Amino acid sequence: LLRDEEILGEAIIHFENSHRLDPSSIEVGIELARAYMFQQDFPKSREIANKFNGELDSDWIINHKLIDIKVQLPYREADVLAVAGKNAQAILSLQEMRREFDAAPSKFKDSYTRNKLSKVHPTVARLLRQCRDTEKQELLEIQKWLTAEAYN
Repeated sequence: LLRDEEILGEAIIHFENSHRLDPSSIEVGIELARAYMFQQDFPKSREIANKFNGELDSDWIINHKLIDIKVQLPYREADVLAVAGKNAQAILSLQEMRREFDAAPSKFKDSYTRNKLSKVHPTVARLLRQCRDTEKQELLEIQKWLTAEAYN
């Protein structure tokens, strides 16, 4: 539903209204952060998602969605930055993705989340082709980590 651009703008309006009414709602915050992410408004998405740092809910699904957005957001951002040729910033986003994944409790590092990591390989490959030699070592480390984690 959120991926349809015509509906996305409308959904964001509703999520923003709901979030204003109840800014402490993790459910609404996560959906608003996801909507911003799909709209490629990464700063707003990150701001909302970070409001819930350390506030894992008793609901497993909500926790899983929160961790998913915190891992997915930086790799989507890295992809956009890589396409724009902003290699250094893309690498920083990939490093953020790695930190978020590594910080997640192991029970949320399931096949669903690990499968998402496998989607990052094309971005890393693009960056390896277009980056400076001084950036390649960090990318090779990220690539090695991705392979280990995505197919664990």
